Amino acid sequence: LRVSGAHIPLETFEKDLERVVEEQAILGNRRLIVPWLPENRRGSASAYRQLAESLSRIGAAVRSRGYQLIHHNHDFEFQPCEGTNGMEIIFAGTDPSELRAELDVYWIAFAGVDPTRFIRKMGSRTALLHLKDLSAGSEKRFAPLGRGMLDMSGIILAAEQIGVEFGVVEQ
Repeated sequence: LRVSGAHIPLETFEKDLERVVEEQAILGNRRLIVPWLPENRRGSASAYRQLAESLSRIGAAVRSRGYQLIHHNHDFEFQPCEGTNGMEIIFAGTDPSELRAELDVYWIAFAGVDPTRFIRKMGSRTALLHLKDLSAGSEKRFAPLGRGMLDMSGIILAAEQIGVEFGVVEQ
């Protein structure tokens, strides 16, 4: 088995980066993923700009050691924010060599954005794809992969076309 990545809290990166790197070296993992943003680190353009600065510092530090920093999205990064949204601010404020994305297609669709189009828009900044399906109906729950309303064939084709190496299935 190869490790495709590890979700590591943002606070852990900021407080103990050396421990993170040491632990991931033992696992043979090179993809370090920020899986969630605490409420105080999101929601305003200012918060997202500060986050981008922090991710840039972390990304440069891990890149110099041979690792890749990756951001995992949820729906809140797509909420309107001063004429843009959090995803736009985060990725405009970081260098592609220092931050890539683990795009979660369920949360992209949950936010009302077309996952296939967004994958293509992000292009080579997409390192990994998080695959979950969205149930039909107003409740917007998880559905078994391939049994929901998302175009998984189109999503996977778009990911292949931009060179995504791993699709991570969450079920």
